[in-house]
Amino acid sequence: MIKESTITTTWINVSQKQQMKKKTGRYLEAIVSSIEKFLITNPKTQIFRNKKLLDRDGVEREVDVYIETIVNRKTLKYAIECKEFSGTSRVEMKDVSNFYDNIANHGIKGIMITTTNFRKNAIKKANNLNIDLYIIKENLNPIIKKYRIYNQRHHVKRAQIHSSHFNEYDKPNLKSIYMGTKKKKYTYKGFMEGYLIGEVEKLINSNRAEIFDEFINVTDEGMSWNINIKKPRTFFGLFDLVYFKQNSKFIPIEKWQVNLDIWIESFEETNPNSFTYYDIGTETTIVNFLTKSIQIASGIKGYMNMIELDNNGEIKIDFVTDNPNEQKNIRFHDFGKFKTNDDNQNQAID
Repeated sequence: MIKESTITTTWINVSQKQQMKKKTGRYLEAIVSSIEKFLITNPKTQIFRNKKLLDRDGVEREVDVYIETIVNRKTLKYAIECKEFSGTSRVEMKDVSNFYDNIANHGIKGIMITTTNFRKNAIKKANNLNIDLYIIKENLNPIIKKYRIYNQRHHVKRAQIHSSHFNEYDKPNLKSIYMGTKKKKYTYKGFMEGYLIGEVEKLINSNRAEIFDEFINVTDEGMSWNINIKKPRTFFGLFDLVYFKQNSKFIPIEKWQVNLDIWIESFEETNPNSFTYYDIGTETTIVNFLTKSIQIASGIKGYMNMIELDNNGEIKIDFVTDNPNEQKNIRFHDFGKFKTNDDNQNQAID
């Protein structure tokens, strides 16, 4: 059994523990979409959250999780309805009927998932309508007993733009910045926060191994991290089609410079809450998983999921957001997986 696992992540802050019993609506949708992604066996499979479909009356309805895959040149469709309840609440027969009305006449296979259970008449109705029923319940035998997260973080100390044209003007007008061939207008603050800082984060993303190497100490006894030690970094770059406006003329801006402090924080959790993705029809466990509420650096709320795919200790890690529209802002979505060796020496695999 795995004793301890180590995960290295970037751009997240770990927040308070959040359990499956807490009713948060989109929370369950996020977790389910993450699990279903890991169950993919066909690379042509697509998973959507909050997919809009027309019901049997032509009314547009939203499906929590929608899946399309191709088998033998045929498209198979699945819709998942997520019901997050607590206490004695159960999925009712009317819930099953309403869900079926949303997907009927579309050739879609229905699946319902809840964090509690289903009423007997709801189970009977689902069986008649060929809807599969899953529950998420506590896993009393979690694969991970302890894990540690390293948060690699940054703070912008100073950001500047430079141009040789600045010397031509006593007070260059930088209240507004214009970008692109159409010279779209931005406030200076909006330009810095919405564009320039994002460019720096892309550079950090693409060079993170090199940047964070200096935080790692490797000795004969193994590898360790320098925690809470800030390292200054300066990034430079060139602009293309970026301007300021002076005396009704668009003047190009040439260069940028951003100064950062980069550091690492550590968080450790023992005996994390673990759950089972369980098919009540076949009475089988699909996967075991644990999840942790996190705060993405951009302010987006999300979750880190660790999902057990088999019995040899292999885990996959995923970051998923409450709001699917913000999913693209997660910098290391599909971070990868880690595998713990039998001697408990942990190796991260990107």
